[in-house]
Order: sequence, then structure tokens, then C-alpha cells
Amino acid sequence: MSEALRALSLWPDGYVIKRGRLSTTARIRGEGGSVIRLAAKGRVAALAFDGPSAGEDVNAEYDFTLERGAAGWVAEVEGALTQGLVFIEPGLKVGSISPGFTFDVQGDPLRLHVAAGSGLPRRSRLSTASRYGEGQQRRFGVVCGVNLHLLLRQN
Repeated sequence: MSEALRALSLWPDGYVIKRGRLSTTARIRGEGGSVIRLAAKGRVAALAFDGPSAGEDVNAEYDFTLERGAAGWVAEVEGALTQGLVFIEPGLKVGSISPGFTFDVQGDPLRLHVAAGSGLPRRSRLSTASRYGEGQQRRFGVVCGVNLHLLLRQN
């Protein structure tokens, strides 16, 4: 899978896929010999990958659109991490410390929505629909059913 994504310049260097399945459908619309809309929808199942960031048993769904409008191109991505453990090290440094984040999703999905484009302010939203009912524990590190850990690594 990574070879196909790398050939399309959709998979970053330094990452290795250990296992997983990707299924996707794409639609392209053109007008006058030019592409005016690209839409893709898909899901990832049982994905495990290593690299600067890593994931284990990741299940996710996504919708992606790229459309040319009057003001220029607009890109929109909506995704949901429905299960799995993902570690993200965004590459930020505070002195010699590199913060990283771990998302452990076993219940309600963690949703991400990002939109950007010409003449459009960049919008992004990270959310989950989980609510705490009676008898459920709320402890440090648990945000709306998603375990979120801040990890600090000193270089």
C-alpha cells in the first residue's frame, strides 16, 4: 500500500506500513479540458505504521474534496478516527523538548474537519460526540471518551 501511495506522492518519506487495508473511491469532474472537482471517500482498516509518528490497529474514514470555485481552489477534508492508537510528533520544539500526542480511541470516534482555499479563511475542528453519563469516570487524560496524552521527549 505504501508503495502505491508513495508513487502518487501521498505517503511521506520515513514511514513504513506494517499492515492494513485501504479502500477508496474517487470521482473527477472536468470542464473544458480542466479538472474542476476531485472527490475521494474511503476507509482504512487495521492499519499499523511506524515513522516519526506511529499508529497501531487504526480504523478511520475520510472524505476529501478539492474544487475550483470563482475565488480559486478550495480543499476540504473530513475524517474520523474510529479505533486505534496514534502517536503524533508534530515536529515542534521547545528548547530541547519535542512534544508528542497520543490518541487512544476505543469508543466514540475522534473527528477532524479542515477546510482551506483561495479567499477562504482556514477552518479546522477536532471533536468527539461522546458524553459522560452517570457512573462514568472522568479522570485526567480522558477527554470525551478519547485518551489524550501529552508526551515530552528531550533530545
